[in-house]
Formats: sequence, C-alpha cells, structure tokens
Amino acid sequence: IPKRDWSSDVCSSDLNPANESITIHTGSEKPVECFIYNAQGSIVLNKLVQNNEIVPLSEFASGIYSVAITSENVQYKNRLIIIK
Repeated sequence: IPKRDWSSDVCSSDLNPANESITIHTGSEKPVECFIYNAQGSIVLNKLVQNNEIVPLSEFASGIYSVAITSENVQYKNRLIIIK
C-alpha cells in the first residue's frame, strides 16, 4: 500500500493527547480499517470505521500508541498519546 496522508486531519489532532476518544476523519464514503497498536507493537484495536466516527478509548491505559488507518490505496500512521 502506498503511504499517503489523507490530510493532517485524518485523526483529530486536537484530541492528542486523548483520554476518552478520537475521531477518525477520512472524507471517504467507504469504511476504512483502523488499527491501534500498543508500545510493544501488539494490535489492541482493529475495526472498520466510517468517516467522522468516534473511536472510544475508555478501555485503554495511559501510554503511547500508534494509530494506522488504511483503505484500498491509502495508509495513514500517527502516534497517539492517551492520558487518563
């Protein structure tokens, strides 16, 4: 998959650091795959999300995670900091 950002607004940066949720903005009508990885690289969340979907983080502990959003031809990756 070629790496190309949708934009800097794909994953709400105003919520980083986050505590309760993040909002996924894709501008796509099709669902995209959202992965959240913990600091050890293990997948802690894998779900299909729609544009502007809120992803709850209430079950996650404070820490540094990675978020990957992928569609058929676009991949977005960013660091996610969760502070409770």
